[in-house]
Amino acid sequence: MKHSTITIAILAGTLSVAGVAQANNSTVENALKNRPDLSVFYDNLQSTGVLSELKENQPYTVFAPTNDAFAGLPASHYPCFYSGECRAQAAEVLRKHIVPGEKHLADMNPQAGIYSLFSIDNQHIIAGEPNKDKFTVDGKRVLSENQLLGGILYKIDGVMVSDKDLVQFEAPKVVMVTQPGTDLPPRVPEGKIVTITTTDHTTPVPY
Repeated sequence: MKHSTITIAILAGTLSVAGVAQANNSTVENALKNRPDLSVFYDNLQSTGVLSELKENQPYTVFAPTNDAFAGLPASHYPCFYSGECRAQAAEVLRKHIVPGEKHLADMNPQAGIYSLFSIDNQHIIAGEPNKDKFTVDGKRVLSENQLLGGILYKIDGVMVSDKDLVQFEAPKVVMVTQPGTDLPPRVPEGKIVTITTTDHTTPVPY
């Protein structure tokens, strides 16, 4: 059977329901779970298993995006980030926010103006001080600093992930192939991305 229109539906993103891993570092876990404004970061560390990778009795410096920061990464646009399907990729993004050891941004070399850090999986992070006593990490503003028992918790105003890496978490596009003269589809709901391609021939498509 031949059809002149092919429609691929957008998949709905859902929050991962994978088993929650038990944290090995109670200091980091307690610091995060007791701060409601960091609950999205904490929940994602649990669902991806990153929290369980942290060793007890080892200090860590944590750059925790606030809930408002994650609002810039909505599930409607990046559903795979919050689903089990992209758990490994999401875990890689989250690991970048955790650095082994106790790192004070105020200890940066004032002449160089930058502080080079490496995450628990050896991803490179650049901290800076664009204004006196005002710090950034990978371009995200540091909002506050809290000393932990053997570590530091920094709150930041953004998720440290590049636009290139975000592509893998995006919702699939709706692709429609139509014949010349075919009426265009009804208005697509807001927020959906549609690509329309017109062809000069009919391609057999399994129904």
